[in-house]
Amino acid sequence: MASEAELVTRVDANEARTTDEDARASLLRWYDANKRSLPWRRRGKQRKWIKIEALAEDAATPDDQYAYGILVSEIMSQQTQIERVAEYWRRWTARWPTAEALAEATIEEVNEEWAGLGYYRRAKFLLNGAIYVRDALKGKYPRDVEGLSKIPGVGPYTASAVASIAFGAKTAAVDGNVYRVITRAKMIKGDPLKGDAAKEIRRVADAFVDAERPGDFNQAMMELGAMVCAPQNPKCDSCPISMWC
Repeated sequence: MASEAELVTRVDANEARTTDEDARASLLRWYDANKRSLPWRRRGKQRKWIKIEALAEDAATPDDQYAYGILVSEIMSQQTQIERVAEYWRRWTARWPTAEALAEATIEEVNEEWAGLGYYRRAKFLLNGAIYVRDALKGKYPRDVEGLSKIPGVGPYTASAVASIAFGAKTAAVDGNVYRVITRAKMIKGDPLKGDAAKEIRRVADAFVDAERPGDFNQAMMELGAMVCAPQNPKCDSCPISMWC
């Protein structure tokens, strides 16, 4: 027979699991109702594909083209406001709707299209990555974080974002917004980018990510950090995961 202490431990563990499950569900409901309308996102819930605007209206977006669109959006979003990214993303994918199409461009053409976004090294990363996908991978994007990380210019966060959003891989994509949400929610102290704090953030993020909708969940965490759990004056009364915090 289990001791009283063991029973208490089991109850506490069950409550923790329930809290995580409730928080996941609450976050996804909030995201479905409040997510920003961005051209690279799926319409509706995950696994309902959007259509790249450069394609014919009745043409579905193949997995690899969708992954390419997500990758372009993630690279463009680094240090750039999302509303501005949406404008550039539309033009970019209209001109180069696939990795193979981009791989045929010159660096001069790429820089011309990128003009105004700054940090031109990102544009070069996209071009080099497209050439790698065309030549080394025959136009097929890897479906996991490890394979995506081998593409030039793709770091751990971007690889996790593309793997989860485009291919449904259960992996947490941890950017600055997600760092902020988790460190506040779980009162994690220390440098979030290294040492024990970084390990704990990664552990919490990986455990919290939703297994059925990992891409939507990662985007929901990013939206939460951008729209609610802001660096200054967070809107805690509006937070869908306040019970988890």
